[in-house]
Amino acid sequence: MKKILIITLLLIVAAGGLYASDSFSAGFEIGELGPDLVMGVRITSPWLFDGYAAARISGDLAFNVSTLWSPYGVFRAGLIGSSGMVNDTMRLYGEGGGMLLWNEDSAGSLVLGGYGLFGFEFFTGVDSPVAYFIEAGTNGSSLSRLTGFDIKTGLSVYF
Repeated sequence: MKKILIITLLLIVAAGGLYASDSFSAGFEIGELGPDLVMGVRITSPWLFDGYAAARISGDLAFNVSTLWSPYGVFRAGLIGSSGMVNDTMRLYGEGGGMLLWNEDSAGSLVLGGYGLFGFEFFTGVDSPVAYFIEAGTNGSSLSRLTGFDIKTGLSVYF
């Protein structure tokens, strides 16, 4: 845990001179997928078309709360649309795409699904490379217990 904290702080300091509008970002997230706890990482492409579109991939480790916290994997790939920056400190966006769940059953089967969400990204200052985010949306898959509301929060650093 100490190493993760030190690496995170070094990344924030190293990115101090960059601007969020013309660079990619990496971050971590924590939230809920249906009833389950989710923790993961994400990478977002540079914002295109003057800050109105981007692509994102994320990988999460989720824990099934109904079977004594058994872990399973979630991979997402999606497209993001935004109305641009608000006062150079906030971005509102929508995201949608596909997701691949590695089912936690003994067969280790893969399950395809989709997702859609709305998000808010709050930068720590004008031209700051550090942003906090909150996202809320929904999921759909053949696993009925994972179909429904999804909420996440986390931190992104722009490089």
